[in-house]
Amino acid sequence: MRVKRLKHCKKIVNFYKTTFGFRQPFQVLGEDNPHHFFVSTQDKELCDQLKKIPGVPLLYIHYNSLVLEKPSKGTLDRGDQIDSVKTMTSSVEKERLQQLKKLQNVEEEKEPRPKRRKVKGVNPLAMKKKKKKAKDSIPIKDANSIKKRRKKKRKIAAHVLQELKKMKNSSTDIDVVQ
Repeated sequence: MRVKRLKHCKKIVNFYKTTFGFRQPFQVLGEDNPHHFFVSTQDKELCDQLKKIPGVPLLYIHYNSLVLEKPSKGTLDRGDQIDSVKTMTSSVEKERLQQLKKLQNVEEEKEPRPKRRKVKGVNPLAMKKKKKKAKDSIPIKDANSIKKRRKKKRKIAAHVLQELKKMKNSSTDIDVVQ
């Protein structure tokens, strides 16, 4: 059964070769895939071989959807090379830049000095507040500035005053009698 299918496939491939100039995938892709073809296959060996060629996107069918594989390492490296070539300045451009700088008297930019970090202090919110110093020295007072304390005279009720006077009088009477 398998041999029969192989013969049938070979006949179909030969038909396409002779009538349409059909070629094998490696012949169509070449070394760098200049026509930017996508390749779709389920064959693992073919996928491994195609991953070696940079710039060949691989498709495969998973259930009922097409899946695009991640770019191979060779493809990523090739992309980085192309980008670096595009962004690099050529020697001719460098010479032109130097001539323009000389004409305009532009000095070359010096590398900026790294900024010094300031020494940071203590967090003021975490600090305990300082107490104000009490005045230790007692000021010298003048004779004029010294104030005398006055004793408050308390009013004594009238009936209590009479009793006190009676007691004084009676104590003096006793003293006299003795």
